Amino acid sequence: MRIEDLQTACATLPAPAAEDHLRFLAMDVERDHLDLTQHSHRFRLEDHLDGTDLIILDNLATLAAGAGENAVETWQPIEAWAHQQSRAGRAIIFIHHSGRLGHQHGTTRREDRMDTIIALRPAAAPVQEQGRGLALELHLQKHRGTVPPGTFPLAASLGPQGWISTRVESDPTAEIADLTREGHSIRTIAGLLGLPSATVHRLQRAIRRAGQLGSVPPVPPVPPVPNPPLSDLVHPPCDAPLATTAPGATTPPPAKGPA
Repeated sequence: MRIEDLQTACATLPAPAAEDHLRFLAMDVERDHLDLTQHSHRFRLEDHLDGTDLIILDNLATLAAGAGENAVETWQPIEAWAHQQSRAGRAIIFIHHSGRLGHQHGTTRREDRMDTIIALRPAAAPVQEQGRGLALELHLQKHRGTVPPGTFPLAASLGPQGWISTRVESDPTAEIADLTREGHSIRTIAGLLGLPSATVHRLQRAIRRAGQLGSVPPVPPVPPVPNPPLSDLVHPPCDAPLATTAPGATTPPPAKGPA
């Protein structure tokens, strides 16, 4: 975001609780673009973190441009750096883009160590007054811990007096179908959506009957292994004649070689 647009947006926010409670490091005025895949750039960012409790990185596509969409190796040092910040008492919010199917771009390895993942979607209807025009829905996709029933999804809008939010009363069928396709268990889905496990199980059965989970391509049959010809299983005849011994005769000892 350009520095002028950032200043305009900040002017619409409610009065801060403290003078220095919010600081911005705008790439529009930085001499070098920040790339978190580079150790020197992460070290440069450390100079701005004194007294910071929360770091918001907006967004991974621009702040980690050196990492390919599916590159696990370039994400590992960022993940390690994030753990260092956590040990220092700082929380981090990573803002990332989603694809057409609603899942995050790139490797799913990013999700492994995340404590909470919330998907932001356009709101189906404004919440009370839409205020400045920003209205969205928050859908919980992952959380380490217990979510109080009925917490998510939320609809929120930003008005003159701050944020206004309310619970979205919607059919959870689509979310259950998405989470089931991703391989989540009934217990996990129930925790994410704040629903009883019996309800998730019942809706899963209805989704499967309706064919909404899609068809899994059949596993191709394993081609039969041809049986070897019988001639390969029988030892070939020995060219040397077989020695026979008459009944009661003794077999002479083998001849000794020259001393």
